[in-house]
Amino acid sequence: MTTTGGHVDQVSLWVDVTYDPSLTNLTVPSPVDENASVTIVCFWENGYPPNNSVPDIFDRRGKRFSVKTVSPETHVSYTIDSVQCDDAGNIVCKNSTGESLSKTLLVRCGPSFQTFTDPPVYKVNSGSDLLLEFAVRSHSKEIQLCKFQKGTSPSKPCSNEKLTGSPPDLMFYASFSDVSLSDKGLQTLTLINDVGSGQIEFVISVTEQDANFAKTPLGIFLIVVNAGIVAAITFRVIVKRRQCIALLCRRPATYGNAPIQMQRYPDRQLPLQGQQRERQGEHQPAANRRSTDTTSSNTYESVSDGEVSTVGGSHLCVANTETESTEDEYYLHPVASSGDLHELGDQPLE
Repeated sequence: MTTTGGHVDQVSLWVDVTYDPSLTNLTVPSPVDENASVTIVCFWENGYPPNNSVPDIFDRRGKRFSVKTVSPETHVSYTIDSVQCDDAGNIVCKNSTGESLSKTLLVRCGPSFQTFTDPPVYKVNSGSDLLLEFAVRSHSKEIQLCKFQKGTSPSKPCSNEKLTGSPPDLMFYASFSDVSLSDKGLQTLTLINDVGSGQIEFVISVTEQDANFAKTPLGIFLIVVNAGIVAAITFRVIVKRRQCIALLCRRPATYGNAPIQMQRYPDRQLPLQGQQRERQGEHQPAANRRSTDTTSSNTYESVSDGEVSTVGGSHLCVANTETESTEDEYYLHPVASSGDLHELGDQPLE
């Protein structure tokens, strides 16, 4: 503004405000039935100065849809004439500035498992549980039925089956319980939801238990300690050839206190060699010896392949300390070091 001879001259200024176009909404019908027609619409507001570029719509693989319908400065749409199960996934609308919106397209279909060139092989010990994990595509996490089947044999239900994650890309977990030698070979897993079913094949390779000790005690015996002496007990197990057993003495743990360490008596591992072992009760204080407890013997019968044998005997567990005469309870754990225990029983000595 200037002044000339007492008059005010006015000057006009033109201010341009520029802004980028922006996406306002993305509509994706979901869930939809397989083979249905699906129209995807992306809405935007144009910027200033007007941007003639049109946002792009991409499928779940990042492939750009060819635009079917464009309404300048308002929206762009694309129609899938016959949607398929494999089309399910994230749909993305993206403009020239890098702004994007995404929505999930779900198609109602039976479960679809990940694919393998060859069926995966799982090695598992006989008697153990096999945990399975597969990637699955499904419109929901609902499971109506899950089963395993080997050839024409009767099917076996899954255990602890579940689907986790966000549809359609999920992780499937299930357990094949108590695997036996008869389960080895090609297995088919069938998963059924509210629409249909999906299958995947895998191979189970079964081996006999062959670890130093079983993962959990195969039995627990409650016995009484008096002045450091644990009363003898008898036990009986049915074992396979080359089966080894071990007895571990442990005191029940109390929170904050470590279990008392016990001597292992007799040896940790006792192979089946058709021999008799005898150990005198030299660990017992003379004042507390009982005539029935002075000897701990174990009889083992050698067996041939395919046969079973009964193994029995009496065992003593001797505590490291004999300073107190109070009675304490200890647990005697029979555990396996090779093969499977099929039967277990106990009878405390009088």
